[in-house]
Amino acid sequence: MAEKLIIAQSIEEAVSLKDSSSIFLAGGTEVNRLDSPCQAEVLVSIGRIGMDLIDETDAEIDCLKGKKKGRFIRVGAMCTFQELVDSFSVPDYLREACLFMSSRTKRNMATIGGNIASARDDSYLLSTLIACGAAVELNCKGKKHVYGVCRYLKEKKNYPDSLITAVLLPKKEMTVASKRYANTAASHAVMTVSVSYSEGKYRVGAAVKNAGVRRLVEVEDLINAGPVSDEEISKAVKLDLTDDMFGSAKYKRYLLGVTVTDLMKKVGGKK
Repeated sequence: MAEKLIIAQSIEEAVSLKDSSSIFLAGGTEVNRLDSPCQAEVLVSIGRIGMDLIDETDAEIDCLKGKKKGRFIRVGAMCTFQELVDSFSVPDYLREACLFMSSRTKRNMATIGGNIASARDDSYLLSTLIACGAAVELNCKGKKHVYGVCRYLKEKKNYPDSLITAVLLPKKEMTVASKRYANTAASHAVMTVSVSYSEGKYRVGAAVKNAGVRRLVEVEDLINAGPVSDEEISKAVKLDLTDDMFGSAKYKRYLLGVTVTDLMKKVGGKK
C-alpha cells in the first residue's frame, strides 16, 4: 500500500523521483485495481506535467530490426481514452480500440501511456498499436528514447525507471481492424487480435490471456506469401497457448486463425 503521494511539476522531476520504491500514477485505473501488481510505497503523480497534446512530428524509431524514419502523429501519454475517442486528430482504428473499454467513467481516467506501461495480456490497445507499427517515446533519467512498441515490450525490464511521454502513430495510408473477445463488454479480454494492411503487407498483433502480447511475425510471413486457410494460420501461431478457465489451447488456436482471416477481409489488401 502506498504511504506517500508526490505530485511532480515537470517531466524532469517525475523521472528523478522514480526508483525501486515508487511507481508513476497516471489515470489510476491500474494502481487502484484489486490485486494489481502495481504497488509501491511512493506514488509519483504525473497528472500536472502536461503530456496530453496531439500533434505531428518527424521521428527516427529504434525497432527490433533496425531504425526507421517517418512522419508520425504524436499522442501525449496522458491523453485519456475518452479524449482519444472524442478526437478527430487520431486515426479511427485507435478511437475504436479505446471503445473496447466499455465504461465511460474508466475512459475518462485511463491513459494511453498507462495502458501501454501496464503491458497486460488483456490490454485494450497493445494489439492495435503493434499492428499499426506504433512507437513509444521514453524519458529515462533525462535521456530520450523512441522505441517501436514491440521493442519496448521485449526490453521493458531494462528501463524500470523510464516514463512514457508519448505514443507515435505512423502517418501513412493504412487500414487497421481489431477484434476483442470477452465474456461481457466489461470483462477482461480473453483475446484481442489486430491486423493492418499498408504498402502491400499485412501486420498482425495479438494479446492473449495467459499467453502474452506480441507481433505474430510467423503469421505475417504466411499471409503475405499468398492465400492461406484458417487452419494454416492457426497452425503457424507460435504463442504458448494453454488450457485454462478462458478456454482450451486448441480452441484459442482455432479462434486466432478465423479471426485473422476475418480481419484481413476487413482491412482489404490482397485478393
